[in-house]
Amino acid sequence: MNERITRPSSQDEYEDYCTEAPYEIQVPPIEWWAQSTQRKRWPRLSAFAIEILSIPAMSDEPERVFSGGRRTISWERMQIGVISLERTECMKSWFRSGILGDDREELLVGAD
Repeated sequence: MNERITRPSSQDEYEDYCTEAPYEIQVPPIEWWAQSTQRKRWPRLSAFAIEILSIPAMSDEPERVFSGGRRTISWERMQIGVISLERTECMKSWFRSGILGDDREELLVGAD
């Protein structure tokens, strides 16, 4: 396959890309941007797209745990250490999800 790749004359790859006529692609976006054709035509834009599209989706659980940390560290508890906060938030998350089952008391006593 000896396809001729035409590079836009502008230095702004994003603008050039946006002004092209749209067309349908038959593969997932990350695969499309990873094709050598796209990488040669849009070198910086394809690298950026691959980097962004490679970020895994985040579930709502980490967000919930992060928000729970703000409730744990009230203005009165500002001296709580990072390790204590991490342990507390992990335990709360594990209790809610049922990971720990009925071993709660034993785990709490063993943590001291």
